[in-house]
Amino acid sequence: SMGSILGTAKSYLEIFPLLLGKVIPNQAEFLAPLISTTIGIAALGGAYGILYTNPWNLYTLAEQNAIPKATFFKQLNKYSIPYVCVIAEGILCCSYILWLKGSQIPLQYTATLSGIVTYTISVLGLMKIEPSFLALLGLITCVTTLFFSVRGFLYTNMMPLLVLGLILLFGTMTFGITIGHIVMQIHRLNLRCVE
Repeated sequence: SMGSILGTAKSYLEIFPLLLGKVIPNQAEFLAPLISTTIGIAALGGAYGILYTNPWNLYTLAEQNAIPKATFFKQLNKYSIPYVCVIAEGILCCSYILWLKGSQIPLQYTATLSGIVTYTISVLGLMKIEPSFLALLGLITCVTTLFFSVRGFLYTNMMPLLVLGLILLFGTMTFGITIGHIVMQIHRLNLRCVE
């Protein structure tokens, strides 16, 4: 929609003012800060949602004994907040930021790749449940975007890709432990029913 004018932008901060200047030039100067503020608030809301949800996800895994030292992570403070999980998330976030020296580009690539991996898993599930041409197109799209996303790491820093790989490995192991735990509980229930 912006054509060659996008090439004049020095950073992503200039994109919306350029777009507004092209679409509604008379109101662009007034609306640009409003649009930027709205985008910032939306990003802050999304970040809060992630920061709020992750400790509870870790707490849920601990409740199901799917992680090592689960009883340690199940501790709640007087406000019923899993404070050990919050501290663990803070340590992970700070470590990641310190490790990459505050560079935002690898973090953006990691977030994008994580979303693509999640979408790919969903499309694989769709292909298994209901194979269709649409599912095949989705898989082709996933493979293409995975290729370009991984390629982006070659131009910045490969370490986030390795970290994401370790996180995926840990997640897969946790999933396997959880499924094994559920199967064992079902097996115990079946044995009790037989007795």
